[in-house]
Amino acid sequence: MKSYQLKILIKRTKPPVWRRCVIPSGITFSQLAVLLEEIMEETPSARFEFEFPRAGILLQERRKDEKLFRRWDYDYRCASDAMTGSLLDSESWFTFRICGMDEDLEYRVDVEKCLEEETLCPEIRKQKGDPQDRTWTDPDTVNRRLRERFPVICKEADHSGFEQLLQNLQSGRYGLRCARDPQEGQAEGETFRPDLQEFLSARAIADLRNMAYGLSIPGCGRMTKKELTEAVRNELLKPAVMEERLQLLSDGEIAAYEHAIREGGRYTPGPEELKKLERFYELGYIILYKDDRAEVPTDAAEAYRRIDTPEFREKRRGAFWMYHCLLFVDILYGSAPESVVCRLLEKCLDSPVSPQLFTELWNRIPEKLNPCLRLDGKAVSRNAQESGVYQEIEKLQGEKEFFIPSPEEILDYTEEGYPTADPSYLRLKSFLTGTLMLDEGSTDELLPAIWGHVSTGARASDIRDIFYQMEIPFPSRMAEREFKAIMTDVRDHTRLLLNRGWTRQEIRDRERADRIPAVLLPNGASGEMLAGSRKIYPNDPCPCGSGKKYKKCCGRKG
Repeated sequence: MKSYQLKILIKRTKPPVWRRCVIPSGITFSQLAVLLEEIMEETPSARFEFEFPRAGILLQERRKDEKLFRRWDYDYRCASDAMTGSLLDSESWFTFRICGMDEDLEYRVDVEKCLEEETLCPEIRKQKGDPQDRTWTDPDTVNRRLRERFPVICKEADHSGFEQLLQNLQSGRYGLRCARDPQEGQAEGETFRPDLQEFLSARAIADLRNMAYGLSIPGCGRMTKKELTEAVRNELLKPAVMEERLQLLSDGEIAAYEHAIREGGRYTPGPEELKKLERFYELGYIILYKDDRAEVPTDAAEAYRRIDTPEFREKRRGAFWMYHCLLFVDILYGSAPESVVCRLLEKCLDSPVSPQLFTELWNRIPEKLNPCLRLDGKAVSRNAQESGVYQEIEKLQGEKEFFIPSPEEILDYTEEGYPTADPSYLRLKSFLTGTLMLDEGSTDELLPAIWGHVSTGARASDIRDIFYQMEIPFPSRMAEREFKAIMTDVRDHTRLLLNRGWTRQEIRDRERADRIPAVLLPNGASGEMLAGSRKIYPNDPCPCGSGKKYKKCCGRKG
């Protein structure tokens, strides 16, 4: 049976004070805590922690009716259930902490090597220095005590808790029971499933206070951290509050959350699913650990089950699409008649929207989140109205029709910030990642910024400024020429605010298409007649013979 050589350093000691020892494999972390306290000559205490920062794992002794949860971003395991083998084999160091004193006592434990030799008992092999508050016993004396109290007994794994192990020693039942095979009894250990209050208690008081302000909790400015944690937790779990906070989430995000609930504990979602869970984390309904695992607090899962009704699903779907239609108005129209917003909404819901339903869906959007205002039968961008420019935008837009996108396009612009499937933007993305060798994060930041500038009519120099601000150089003149050519294509195919969502290329195509055959008399009525064409204007009779105006018939787009 193999063993491990550990170097146990008392943190914050100068010069460093440490002991090197050998311990057997096949033991639990509760057994290891007993050994480390004995080796370092500390008073036995069940208030210990093993922290593995790189793995994001923290192990504690589990005691009935007592919560030791301290760090929400760690995977908590029960020390008496978890075997040391897998972590000591994979991790190079960990922190051993004894809690509950005026100041936690901490040791850094380096896993120096795994030894194939068997050990008959734990043993100190070397030490340096003495603790500042006392003198260590000489190693030979400590080793005699270790040989007496902890002779290795190769049997099955011992999952006794710390208190039981201590009672055995005090009653003279000596021996360190180890699994014959280091992997025998190896378990992930009991996961301490946190509730929402435990999750919130790990947040800084400033974060809790901001959440409380956002939830309009009265008197939150005078609350202690404990009071804030309880108040925020209680508010978040109210059915009406949870419904309101979740109603703007997509079907995909809701499906990801429901999957996380079904997992019943910590699990590892895929990259796309993890992205869909981020808003639940921002809202306080899921824990995302730093190792990219996820877990829904037990009481949050129960609260969601209570509100998950057909009525809620219908309300959420309507509010979600109304919100995204209004976002589209904000970024690509500036303002639009409610009838146009209704057309967008009907396309997304695939069903008629009555004036009553339109108003009901509008009112479901919290005022502080609604990007638009209702003014004189129009949805007006809040930003454009507050800055006093929306009427000027309308003048510049003139009589242009409104471009009506598909639901997929609406989500692309409002969620991703640019047209991800457009060939010109795909070419631009390839240039950024290939020629400029930008990483994914920088590219994802840059593409929406470029789209935002181009869609509002920015000049080429404004686009170059983005690259300067992000300190992105062009490697050669050839790269600059390639970028200029790509940007010409991008500008032609970017949906523009002043065109009410139409691209320059679409406007040119429409101008060529909106013409009918005509007889031209360039030299007057007595001159030669020539075949030609003329532009059809929106208020002209439609050439199809319907009797309607062109803009209400064949000239109607979308």
